[in-house]
Amino acid sequence: MSSNMQIRKVKAVCFDVGNVLVEVDIAYAIAGLGLHVDEQLSQKIQAIGQWETYDAFERGHLLEAQFLRALSAHLAVELHNTELVAWWNSSLRKMVDGVEHVVREIIGRMPVYALTNTNPLHFDYFTRHMPLFQRFDRVIASFHVGHRKPEAQLFKAAAQLIGHSPEDILFIDDLMTNVEVAKAVGYQAELCDRSSTRLRDILAQYGVL
Repeated sequence: MSSNMQIRKVKAVCFDVGNVLVEVDIAYAIAGLGLHVDEQLSQKIQAIGQWETYDAFERGHLLEAQFLRALSAHLAVELHNTELVAWWNSSLRKMVDGVEHVVREIIGRMPVYALTNTNPLHFDYFTRHMPLFQRFDRVIASFHVGHRKPEAQLFKAAAQLIGHSPEDILFIDDLMTNVEVAKAVGYQAELCDRSSTRLRDILAQYGVL
């Protein structure tokens, strides 16, 4: 637990998705394009998180078809839409080892949510192919709200959707910037990066497990 003593009982838990629950592996996605990839394309893929069109897609400002056309042009790759979507989703490798068992222990004991910067393609993929998310009370995505972490507006909107004040919510993310903003909004928040052991320890320390 952080140095600040917990002063309120946790009434809901909210997880980030990428690298807290699901392994995100950009290198794997790059390798998936095989001989298509040169250094310039590799750099473009690695920097896609800073691409304005990607940002707009994660805020819900673009339709899937618009984004796919822009993505194909941006990367200058010739893939049919089905191939492009499959490649786009390939960076979402699998559940982080051990976390599914940990999270299943708290489902049914208290409300469980996810709050994630994501887009409709990735959202559809992990909610359909990773059954754990179907047992969450809700997965709140940036494109649902129109804001992205670490923007305070997203955390405020999430608390409203969860139905508890931020002080009653435990938020867990793999990026310290997001943890710090969540705390500034009022959440109890902790850092966890691809570790089921760390995740279990956090939940135990806050009295959730």
